[in-house]
Amino acid sequence: MTDLAEWLRATDRSLTRSGRARSIALRRTFADATPDEVWAACTEPERLGRWLGVVAGDLIEGGTVTVDLGGRDDTATCEVVRCDQPRRLTLTWQWPGEVDTALDLRLRSAGDAVELLLEHVAADSARLAAGYGEGWESGLWKLDRLLRGEPTTEPPWPEIEAVLDPHWQPLLEADAATNRWPHVEGGTITARCAYAAPPAEVWAALTDPDRLSRWFGTAKGDLREHGEWTVTFDNGSARGTVRECVPGERFVTSWHWDHEPAERPAAEVSVTLTPQGDGTVLELRHTGADEASAKGQGAGWYAHLEGLGHDLDGRAADDWYADFTVALQVMKATSDR
Repeated sequence: MTDLAEWLRATDRSLTRSGRARSIALRRTFADATPDEVWAACTEPERLGRWLGVVAGDLIEGGTVTVDLGGRDDTATCEVVRCDQPRRLTLTWQWPGEVDTALDLRLRSAGDAVELLLEHVAADSARLAAGYGEGWESGLWKLDRLLRGEPTTEPPWPEIEAVLDPHWQPLLEADAATNRWPHVEGGTITARCAYAAPPAEVWAALTDPDRLSRWFGTAKGDLREHGEWTVTFDNGSARGTVRECVPGERFVTSWHWDHEPAERPAAEVSVTLTPQGDGTVLELRHTGADEASAKGQGAGWYAHLEGLGHDLDGRAADDWYADFTVALQVMKATSDR
């Protein structure tokens, strides 16, 4: 039988911040399981009822589900943003009396085991985020027992809290580190990403129109200094002129959305690449963005830069909308209310 206190020692947990937004991440490995088995336990209503709560609705992309955890007013309403069996499940999470948050689960094979990364993002206080962390840890312990064929009954919550608090209290007391989310202030967006690829490879993915079209948008034109370019996305197009181009190091361009008035001054986007070991650190700065839409643009940059990482790893950059939705919840929760 798996003991809760012993099981928790193997959990990789973190509490991070971006402005007011607080997010938790839990990484667990489930031994002697396949991704399909863990996916089924996370998506089939009957099995979910044995470790999480009563789930009802359509667990398909664009569908709405409710998760009843068993108490009065203890029901979350979720929109399914991504349902990619058996790899990723992304949902918005609406809880009575709280700001909207998001839940992101990702599975990957790890030998004869399955690694699950669970992130619950955009809580508006560290204590609320830690509460989600403790709740999900308790749930994942029951999930592990379900996968092992053990009973999923648990001790009373006060007993569970007594075991969990020593793990989460130090995270509450520490100054949570700023994590990977972009920072938005007025019309300025900044983002920083690290990639395992060398600068020359990252540069090629940024400036070759064919490569750029794989993870960003349909790119045309000349991306060398003084060259003019256009990029077409599902929701519109942008255009600009390259102002500075130092191959492998720095790229600066004007940026103008086609839906913006022609008289509006163009924004500017700069990208700087710095070697870090065998990899690259990319720093992006977007200045002069429309303040009303800057948080959405920040979430968009986050999603595109995640797509760049997938492309560099040789994977399809097909999770843009899920990454955008998760980041947008964080962007919305960063400012004071």
